Amino acid sequence: IKSNGTLEFDETGDIYAGTLLDHLAHGKGTVVHKNGDVFSGRMSHGKRVGHGTVKYAAGGGYDGLWKNDAKDGRGVDETPSAAILRFRGSYAAGLRNGVGEARYSNGDRYLGEWKKGKRHGEGYIHFKNGEEHSGGWKADLPTGKVARMEELYESVRSLCEFMKETLPSAGSSTEGSAGASDEEKATGRHTAEIGRAHV
Repeated sequence: IKSNGTLEFDETGDIYAGTLLDHLAHGKGTVVHKNGDVFSGRMSHGKRVGHGTVKYAAGGGYDGLWKNDAKDGRGVDETPSAAILRFRGSYAAGLRNGVGEARYSNGDRYLGEWKKGKRHGEGYIHFKNGEEHSGGWKADLPTGKVARMEELYESVRSLCEFMKETLPSAGSSTEGSAGASDEEKATGRHTAEIGRAHV
């Protein structure tokens, strides 16, 4: 039986308000987590699915896709207090996985492939001091292998187009992201530079 109401998750203490089905969070709603984070989006039998946003209590947030209560698919994540300030790309089971771009708190920027939360595959990194590296990565470390940059460039270009079309508001619900930053505007230039240099 469908209804609207609120409920508390016994295991976590989180509070849900929205559509219910047989006393489970099911449909559009909002979850206020015990740590102060706030999720808005769709739920299926008590789990986050489809498109949804999170505003972190400490600032920043996530705007993207979910599956089985975890980030899964394309999304944008901003975490001001973390080593990776901003990530735009693909997730699987809550971890960065596939192609994505990361901006680090030390000023470095990485654009390339990821696996289970770590840089893995082909990638390009631009260091704060101006140095650059293009090549293979394994378990977050460079391997020295020559990169298949043509394939990486196409993957990155497809990702950027997909993000533009499917998440037009990506990041708009997070703090400090109104309008593109100089770093974000540079994303297209970095992608084009990869193509010119390696295609």
